[in-house]
Amino acid sequence: MSATDPQISTARIITDPGEEFSLAKRYWQGCPTICAAPGGTLYGAWYTGDILEPGLGNYNLLVKSTDGGITWSQTPLLVIASNPEKQKVAIDVQLWLDPLKRMWLFWVERDCTLSKYHPNHLALFAIRCDAPDAEELQWTEPSYIAPGLSPLPADNSAKRKMAAPRLRLEL
Repeated sequence: MSATDPQISTARIITDPGEEFSLAKRYWQGCPTICAAPGGTLYGAWYTGDILEPGLGNYNLLVKSTDGGITWSQTPLLVIASNPEKQKVAIDVQLWLDPLKRMWLFWVERDCTLSKYHPNHLALFAIRCDAPDAEELQWTEPSYIAPGLSPLPADNSAKRKMAAPRLRLEL
């Protein structure tokens, strides 16, 4: 695979986000997703960032609540940031708790060098946390899932399969 291969994520995964990702630096917030871990920890994630939408300064972030959603972490636990140098925007984060109780964080990378009609214009990636109730979250390396946007199920039931024929998601 080459560096321009759509199956290679160019997003920056930041596990110790700094002040540049604080609430005061966000001009807007949207496209939220939420996930409840088996032990009751709630996670929220959304797309936010720069003054433009879409924009190369935008990113996805992850926060958590351990009190049923009354309060949330002020500093993000994790940021999936766009890569302006490669002209790739990280967008449309989604969380999913799989039947094995692992939390998946999906995002889409938009390649701004390609036409929106190009088949590699959008690519879906994921990282996984096997112990979402742990004090410190450990994540897998990013995996390419499929071209396009996320086909997450409408609910968490095992009856609705995550995998469409084109997906390479191993439970």
